[in-house]
Amino acid sequence: SWLACPLAMRDAPAAWQIPSGSTSRLAAVVDAGIRFDHPEVAPNLRTAVYDFVSERPGEVLPVCAGGSVSTSGDGDGYDPDPTIPNHFAWDELLECLFPRRIGGHGLHVAGTIGAVGTVGDNHVGVAPVVRIRPVRALGSKGGSDYDIAQALLYAAGLPADDGADGLVQAAEGARIINASLGGPGPPASVLENAVIAATEAGSLIIAAAGNDNVSD
Repeated sequence: SWLACPLAMRDAPAAWQIPSGSTSRLAAVVDAGIRFDHPEVAPNLRTAVYDFVSERPGEVLPVCAGGSVSTSGDGDGYDPDPTIPNHFAWDELLECLFPRRIGGHGLHVAGTIGAVGTVGDNHVGVAPVVRIRPVRALGSKGGSDYDIAQALLYAAGLPADDGADGLVQAAEGARIINASLGGPGPPASVLENAVIAATEAGSLIIAAAGNDNVSD
């Protein structure tokens, strides 16, 4: 499975010295989901969104504290709601899920890109004036090449599988697609082709360099 990778250190104060984004710019965040109720991020979120995490019937993952969750996390597969239900991280040693902070990785990435910095303790993104399209592609234990491929296509404004024998397409393609995720090996052809198609459609894809503290 492909897993979420944390963002590297950034020089945001220097970025704020140049234009801090624009409402005419749309950035997509392909990740583990979003929280539409977070006051620092909600003003920049857009509603042309989708959840591309497959639900595999009968397949559940154990929670370290007891119980279990479905592989999709929300139990309903592909749908127009990328809200993250709960955020877990997989413990390789115990072979179970443990909870992380509410909102998780997708919210963190969206906030790094475009938190507005006007509420509460004033978290500010690199581009606080930007539109953000959250697209969910990672479930309770990462995501598949196929699901991530559909998320990238949708983010770029291209037709994608809607999970119900049809297609779904956003009216506008995001010029920037952030995918802070990584996997154990080269992508399958379906994911590679989606990257090519999104790039040819005019999207710049920003992906994680890895999460193993190595430079190659």
